[in-house]
Amino acid sequence: MKITIAQLNPTVGALDKNFEKIKQALLKAQNDGSTKLVLADRETILTGYPTQNLSGNQDFQRQLTYYQEQLDVLVEKTGVEIVDAAMEDNRSIYFQTEKSPFYVGKENAPISNSIYMNLVGAQGEVVFDGGAYITGYDQKVIAKLPKFVEAVETIDSDGENMMAPDMTQEDETYNAMMLGLRDYAEKNGMQKVLLGLSGGIDSAIVATIAADALGAENVNAISLPSRYTSDLSNDSASDLAKRQGLNYQVVPVETAVAALNDSVADIFDGAEPNVAEENIQARIRGNIIMAIANKFNYLVLNTGNASEDLCGYFTIDGGDDIGGYNPVKDLFKTDIRAIAKWRNANIPTNAKVAKLDVIPVEIIERAPSAELSEGQEDTDNLPDYEVLDPILKELLEGSAIKDIVDKGFKQNDVETAFELMRKTQFKREKVAPGVALYQSTVEGTLEKLVADKSTLPLTNGFTAKLACQTKKELESINYG
Repeated sequence: MKITIAQLNPTVGALDKNFEKIKQALLKAQNDGSTKLVLADRETILTGYPTQNLSGNQDFQRQLTYYQEQLDVLVEKTGVEIVDAAMEDNRSIYFQTEKSPFYVGKENAPISNSIYMNLVGAQGEVVFDGGAYITGYDQKVIAKLPKFVEAVETIDSDGENMMAPDMTQEDETYNAMMLGLRDYAEKNGMQKVLLGLSGGIDSAIVATIAADALGAENVNAISLPSRYTSDLSNDSASDLAKRQGLNYQVVPVETAVAALNDSVADIFDGAEPNVAEENIQARIRGNIIMAIANKFNYLVLNTGNASEDLCGYFTIDGGDDIGGYNPVKDLFKTDIRAIAKWRNANIPTNAKVAKLDVIPVEIIERAPSAELSEGQEDTDNLPDYEVLDPILKELLEGSAIKDIVDKGFKQNDVETAFELMRKTQFKREKVAPGVALYQSTVEGTLEKLVADKSTLPLTNGFTAKLACQTKKELESINYG
């Protein structure tokens, strides 16, 4: 017996493209001699998920009805039955279907005699990891599709079948970030990305993820040195770009910084230098990056991490809050250092850069600094990240200050982190969307998206051209 299982990556709203994916899967099933095509959820694959306010759009519902009818026609023509795992009630085999996003530590224990199906692909901040499989009566997995990629495979009960290798947790986490970025860029029509490459670890790992996800030739990295930028930063940024083959340019900002400082010199006269002068540098860098992106239609990548975001340690309104997407948004600083070390020692599954040691070790080992003033380090304003990150994680989980102190942390460090979080929520309202990685953020984000029927999807393929097609125009397209 042969059945075909299709792990498809739909785009929310792109009914025509999603239909084409199902059509090609049906044709493959027919060509392979299969009589059944198993989908996670037929309607969800057609519409993408979650649809937010599209679900109440009359044009969208009208087109959806048409494509559903065309699927019925295609099923009849091919003789291949679509088995909707979400709706199937079959006593001989258990269909387990999920709309279950990836999160770090996610587990899925196989059950006997079952077909497990899940969505694959990213919608905004939520990444679905796929990983469809089939088990026998002894719970043994007899066929398994790869995670984080689209796959259509015909399974033969009498033959050898695909058995995708297991992935480590680090590989899965890295793939979630790659897929989140790749889908956000490609589904929104962006072919190339741009980021500021400072010589620090945050921009280094974002550049690396982008190169692995999109190809190094599609990553544009700009170094923006000022008088405070060290030789180590300049050399490390250049070294990383060469190792990975990025498109790399240097745009010094000192002239622009001096001009802006001169323009406010009379107003600032007599006042001690402070964060205002530092933020001028950050905002000039942001302006230059955005100008280049506007000129060449690049997607700007934000490079902030969860530690800095939760403490408000970034410049808003055109500084280092710029960008359309941030693949490391949910990673803490210590997580980023660990991921960077892992990436240097491993080539991730599905990566387009098949190289090791892609990040100079000097970037990983150096003390973090925004380099906005002479000799500045992050610890001038924050506790050491090895101390700060576990405190922030405890606070996010709702732990009481006293309970965190009782675990061995200094009360001053805990209170500092608490106050920084409390005072800077307004800054976090302005940050770019990015990949949700941890269970609490993933579940919270998905719940909000599913419940939100008033907002357009962040990635939306339901174009005006598609919405306005008449039934006659639709029928003129050869779907069969």
